[in-house]
Parts: sequence; C-alpha cells; structure tokens
Amino acid sequence: YSLYSFTRKCGQAIGGSIPAFILGLSGYIANQVQTPEVIMGIRTSIALVPCGFMLLAFVIIWFYPLTDKKFKEIVVEIDNRKKVQQQLISDITN
Repeated sequence: YSLYSFTRKCGQAIGGSIPAFILGLSGYIANQVQTPEVIMGIRTSIALVPCGFMLLAFVIIWFYPLTDKKFKEIVVEIDNRKKVQQQLISDITN
C-alpha cells in the first residue's frame, strides 16, 4: 500500500507542476491581459500536448509484445500459481 501511496503522490506532484511549466513556457503572466501568442500557447497545451502523449501511448501499445499465444501462457501460469497457493494453504490448515 505504501508504494501505491508514494507513486500516487509523485504523480500528483508531477501532474500539478506540468501545467505551471507549460504556462511559463507560453509566456503567461498572472493578472495581466494575455497576448495572442500566450492564448495560442494555452490552446496548444490543452490540445496538441495531450494528442502527442496519446500518440506516444498508442505507439508503445502497438509494439508491446503481447500476442494471443503469450496471453494464454500468462493465464496458464497464473492459474498454476493459484493452484500451488491453494495447495499450500490447504496443507497448512489441515
């Protein structure tokens, strides 16, 4: 559980700092009228940046080496491990 909590907090920290970083790159200045360049930078960051990450995820998933055969092997291995665990539990409790 502690690893989950740690990674979640790291993700929240990174996720919170990325928008501020992107706003800084676009030239955003708080409490000022924004220039057309800044507005375009903001629009780009809410449209093109997510599209870029989605494309990256698609490429990673496309080339991930999981075939039907490999998937079935994984399922069989998981089932075998469950059987071994159940047998161990049965041996301990009896």
